[in-house]
Amino acid sequence: MKLVLLLLALITLAPTASAAISTEAAYDKVAHHLELVRNQIELTIENHAGLAKDVGRQEREFAGMRVYQLIPLARDDSKNSRALLAALRAGFAQAAAKHTGFRLSKARFTSQWKATRMRIPAELPFDTDFRLKEEQVVDYRLLELTLDFDTAAPRNPASWLREQQPLLQRLVEPVSWTRVGKRLLGRARIFRYRDLEYPKMLAPDLAQYSTPLAAAAPSAVEQATLKRITRYRQQIITLWPLCQPYLDDLRAFARNDARMNFFLNHASVQ
Repeated sequence: MKLVLLLLALITLAPTASAAISTEAAYDKVAHHLELVRNQIELTIENHAGLAKDVGRQEREFAGMRVYQLIPLARDDSKNSRALLAALRAGFAQAAAKHTGFRLSKARFTSQWKATRMRIPAELPFDTDFRLKEEQVVDYRLLELTLDFDTAAPRNPASWLREQQPLLQRLVEPVSWTRVGKRLLGRARIFRYRDLEYPKMLAPDLAQYSTPLAAAAPSAVEQATLKRITRYRQQIITLWPLCQPYLDDLRAFARNDARMNFFLNHASVQ
């Protein structure tokens, strides 16, 4: 897994020196970025078997931690609000059966599903620095809950709700709560994973790694660096076709990693 994260971390390259800057440092910067791109492609090829295993391990972790039960994929989730509320009530009933002393007396949605307007590109050059953001991974829906207790309501409602999470059939994240004697009046939200794919990876955009115009008489250091640049460019062009069969696994890993990070940040995992 560390190796795959290294692969993804290496894709953090930005455009370099313009043609107006003709210094040894500018040549070296171009060479450095091209070397990073070449190395990332080589690592993807050389470690493709480990990458495929990491994707399989991610899927097993999702199953073992009930991730897709607590945060369903949008395509698998109920499209009916009444069915969603019925499932939530069933989850609270299951929790109440084990931890007696409370009941869910009211539950209603106060919003439709909310989705971010942040667009996910369909495709990007391989060497683009792109990370899926939390708001791109999920949609959420707000609801109001009323919980009645036989004795005084919990003093820390958010903590109490998280303790019930393993018994609920869905991740319910507290937003705000009011404690009134034996009653909790709360606002919470549920999530669903968006049916998304990590952007398709295109060939590296070598045009962005332009070199300054060569001097009439380049120094020995500049000549050596220009040779490195030419070599790296050719290696990238040669290696790219060999890398392409493994890009889907790299994309799947990045998507799964974003989903798992969201889950770990928002769920009480026990």
